[in-house]
Amino acid sequence: MAVGRAGGYVVQACSLCAAQRGTRSPAWLILPDPWHVCLRHQRWTDNSRSIRRPYIDLRPLREVVQAQQRLNRVVKRLGPVAARWVQADAYSILAHSGCPYRPEKVRQWNQLAVELGEQRVRPLAQFGWLALLTWDLAWLEVRRLSGALSKAEHREWLPRVSRRYGYRLAGPLAIWHGQHRPLAHDYLTVVRSGQPLSKWIRDEMSKATRHALPSPLTSLEDSTCLPWVRLPDSMDRLFL
Repeated sequence: MAVGRAGGYVVQACSLCAAQRGTRSPAWLILPDPWHVCLRHQRWTDNSRSIRRPYIDLRPLREVVQAQQRLNRVVKRLGPVAARWVQADAYSILAHSGCPYRPEKVRQWNQLAVELGEQRVRPLAQFGWLALLTWDLAWLEVRRLSGALSKAEHREWLPRVSRRYGYRLAGPLAIWHGQHRPLAHDYLTVVRSGQPLSKWIRDEMSKATRHALPSPLTSLEDSTCLPWVRLPDSMDRLFL
């Protein structure tokens, strides 16, 4: 039931949401990524076909809920298209460099991996870092795409953010920073509008922003502007 990256992933829907719509479970969604967070019922679903554990209860994993809330705030700031670009770049940086783990959480994730398998738990364990890095990239990108990013703000951003994530991410962050220099025009208004754009405007925006406008099912992996190929154990491996 897996679909190729260009066509999205088959992900199990939250059974409680499905029931509210009169749909029997299991119900399935076609999504650009192989996971889904239901904030209403605090459940994580993915493209696992597990009958015993069709979802992961997020009530004891408050940081995952908070991570999704943070990503939702990025969407409000940038609009869904530009927010997707930023999340894709954060995803690419973490997949390239390896994701840091908080020592106090290692035991919890290890226990969950014993129950569900490392492959299924990895994206869950990395989700908080993905949201945090997306938030930090978005701080720069909001100002850059609106044409309001000063050279001083651009220069000061890299050392401040690099200190937060440590040496493992310093190099990839520097590459991303170098590719996202201040812009002279406001592109954010156009990106956030959601209106159909002519080919000329799309091409001009792609040159300036370094991102193509994605289709609704373009994966994070295929939405990044960064040059490297992700590692084979990155977060969105299929669970089949």
